[in-house]
Amino acid sequence: MKELAFLVAGFVLWSVAFIAIYAVQATGCAIGLQTGLLRAILIGVLAVFLLAGGVVLTVAMRYRAGPLGRSAVLASGAALIASGLTFSGIFWADLC
Repeated sequence: MKELAFLVAGFVLWSVAFIAIYAVQATGCAIGLQTGLLRAILIGVLAVFLLAGGVVLTVAMRYRAGPLGRSAVLASGAALIASGLTFSGIFWADLC
């Protein structure tokens, strides 16, 4: 049962990160935060979510027995990579 939870945990975390990062970005633009400060906040939010994704991957590796466990590790790793690629725009894109 733990393997099933870890199978979806990485992408559930990715979806929460998506909502959080874009909520912070939209709010920061709406209230007129300076671009440098907003970018620093977004990088901090991304770092927290990447760290959480790393924890999910590390814990999923403990339960990798059987095909579902190995799939959970692969899915958690894919979610971590997807997070890094999807949210990389905060480093180079115009924020507002």
